[in-house]
Amino acid sequence: MITALYYWAHSFSKGLALVELNGKWGYIDTKGALVIPGVYDKVCGFSEGFASVKLNGRYGRIDTKGNEAPMSGSRAEYYLREGME
Repeated sequence: MITALYYWAHSFSKGLALVELNGKWGYIDTKGALVIPGVYDKVCGFSEGFASVKLNGRYGRIDTKGNEAPMSGSRAEYYLREGME
């Protein structure tokens, strides 16, 4: 038997997959290593090198290394709502 590490996991895209643990979201690589910590309230998959995220009520985006990148709050919120709800 294999013990599950995450409550939810999505398929891989561009070498990363969304995972949920304890109500927070992060990203793992194809080896299963957590490469972007599970701290986000909501996340989307990566597109053109960036993913929309929600953290502590604020919307934004991150790159594939987890670095924050500027983005209009309303645009990030739109992508999260369309992609996750």
